[in-house]
Amino acid sequence: MVNQTLTCLVTLHGIGFQHPPQGQTPGYADILHANLRRYLDATQLSADPLYRPDTPSSSHGPIYVQSCWPAGSHRREAGLARLGVWVRDSPHQIDTSQAPLSNGKGSIVHIALVYSDIEENRGHLIPTLNASTMLLSSLFNYISPLGVTRFLKRVVPPLISTPKAPPHASLLGTYPSLRTNKEQTGRFAILQQLQTDVAAYVSTNEQRERIRSFVLDAILRLASRDDVGRIILNAHSNGTVIAFDVLRLLPQYAREKIAGLITAGSPLRKYVTFFRWGRDIECDFPIAHWLNFWDDHDPVADPLAPPLSWRRETPIPKHGDHLFVHIDPYTGHDRAMDIYDIQVDNLRFSSPGGLQAHNYWDNERQFILPLTKLLLTPLP
Repeated sequence: MVNQTLTCLVTLHGIGFQHPPQGQTPGYADILHANLRRYLDATQLSADPLYRPDTPSSSHGPIYVQSCWPAGSHRREAGLARLGVWVRDSPHQIDTSQAPLSNGKGSIVHIALVYSDIEENRGHLIPTLNASTMLLSSLFNYISPLGVTRFLKRVVPPLISTPKAPPHASLLGTYPSLRTNKEQTGRFAILQQLQTDVAAYVSTNEQRERIRSFVLDAILRLASRDDVGRIILNAHSNGTVIAFDVLRLLPQYAREKIAGLITAGSPLRKYVTFFRWGRDIECDFPIAHWLNFWDDHDPVADPLAPPLSWRRETPIPKHGDHLFVHIDPYTGHDRAMDIYDIQVDNLRFSSPGGLQAHNYWDNERQFILPLTKLLLTPLP
């Protein structure tokens, strides 16, 4: 096979929403892949070259990389080996002989990360209480009392009135829960899962570090491959927080291959305001091509360019400080991170059902097309 220079689209959702293909149920990134297929043909977007129709966990689309393989085994290396195997005593060298990414036709490959080492739904009460206490103590730094009322009037009606979607019509319509191994349906089940994910990530350091180490290892393996020219990290919901955390940990050789960051439905502003998450990015490189998609009806999402002092329900300033700051570790100089906020209307352009305002991957006009354009941008 000819050694191609590949663009890797790495997709990461919130932890409770990640799942590989299971029997007749598609994986969480399959619908996104199918929507990309509307604009990228087989000579552009590759399918998993190891696809086997007789294997329930196989996908004729994204390459699913699981933190544990087989599921429940707690074997980390067996899953990550799908991206290559580290060569002993050779830092940054990866053996890719058994880990093809492309079928030899498409130069864009789609990789979906699945953190599957999740314990059963127990012991979440204390993390939830901790996160709730932090949220309430900082609520009015995020939004005014009058703004709370206006915000609820905007986001609650879609939760009540949005028509029910047919099974598996969209990512956030019907999905299997990793923690309960049961099918979850409905908007409030989705909101509950979002709340559980946030509470666990904010308050449970052990799980947070396991998640970060898995995603970091996956990115490092891709960056070490000779056939990978660039990586575009595509994160949704609480996955945007994980992606942001991991990008700050990358060594220089890996940073050089990060060509873009996509955040959709991101709660990063809430993490900074409510949970005192760091807003300073002290690393060798500023994150390039950061596109943040947000819907004003999405209770999770916010614009990320406005300064920390900005509050919801007030005009977005066109100039001035930004939320995130890049600090050069050599000079100590800081400058605002360039983030391009893109406001979308998922209630109009995404599939109905579930938490529709939070469903960006079905919004072809306002999300899929810009993502496609970035994927097709020639390598520098």
